[in-house]
Amino acid sequence: MVHQRWALGLAGDCRTGIRTPKGPGAKQPWPEAEDRRHGWEGAPNRSAERALRRPLAGRPGCEADGAVEYRCRMIQSMIMRRPCDDLANRVSFHSAVPHAARLVRQSADLAPTAFDPDPAARRLFCFTHPDDELAVCAWLRRLASAGTDLHLSWTHRTAVREAEAREMARLVGVPEDRLVFHAGDDGRIADQMPDLLGSFSAMIERVRPHAVYCAAFEQGHLDHDATHCLVSRCFVGPVYEFPMYHPYTRRIQTLGQFGNPDGEEVLELTPEDAAFKSRVSRVYRSQNIRSVIVWYTVYRALCLRPARLRRTERLRLVRDTDYLTPSLPEPWRSEVARSAMWRRWVEAVKRLDS
Repeated sequence: MVHQRWALGLAGDCRTGIRTPKGPGAKQPWPEAEDRRHGWEGAPNRSAERALRRPLAGRPGCEADGAVEYRCRMIQSMIMRRPCDDLANRVSFHSAVPHAARLVRQSADLAPTAFDPDPAARRLFCFTHPDDELAVCAWLRRLASAGTDLHLSWTHRTAVREAEAREMARLVGVPEDRLVFHAGDDGRIADQMPDLLGSFSAMIERVRPHAVYCAAFEQGHLDHDATHCLVSRCFVGPVYEFPMYHPYTRRIQTLGQFGNPDGEEVLELTPEDAAFKSRVSRVYRSQNIRSVIVWYTVYRALCLRPARLRRTERLRLVRDTDYLTPSLPEPWRSEVARSAMWRRWVEAVKRLDS
């Protein structure tokens, strides 16, 4: 099977493992001559952004059915050849990354499924807080059991919570050298995005994942939304999101389900998976996550809408995300847009983009 491998952005060499739309499983080489012909060899950082804005007409390989993939491979060719000897170089191509990511994610037909079991795909899970991994720990365990190269990161840490995260990783089967802890402060990560951008960029450049996973941008917690935004700014390739809770304007939030389920994929868990999730929940002794799950399960049962938090896990491919517009449907969208929390978020995103 020719896995798309999503050899895009920082995900690997663009010359191999790409399935073109011109035939089932066909590979299309990326000749060095094309780089020289179009002046892309050793191109400066802004070349990727300029290339995105050029018309595709008249370029080799730019037939209508292959235009998106051609352009994505072109972008990676430039990004992958750039020197990244210092932090400034690593961060300087960020202006091009969101544009490239937008093209990649709009072409969802090229992406593997969210629960693709291929063990050859290197995956990076970007959690915000230690205990967020409870949302996808059964899927993590399945991947680890299959021998997948898994990397886990957390945007926030304290000494106690880092120890809990490391214990969870041991249960799942992820080695210590595959764990990354960033320096974000709980409750302030949105304001710290400019400071964390370099750390995320360096991590993704080192790991070179084929796919990245993070909590959904759903206005449940500003820290979760900030991690989602940082991933989007740093990685060109398939990003999958999982639901946590939303919205922050409600006293009782919705847990474990997307506000808008369009595009979601659902993994039905076995009794063994459910038992493992219960075991993992006991790791977070500094948090009240177990009691929250219990009371939410009781509440949903009384409402005759069972939560099924230990029976399913959910993922979906991230499409183009507008970080200045709430992602939730009405009436949540209007509630969020009027809130002080949302105004704080908009200011943080504008600071990041400036």
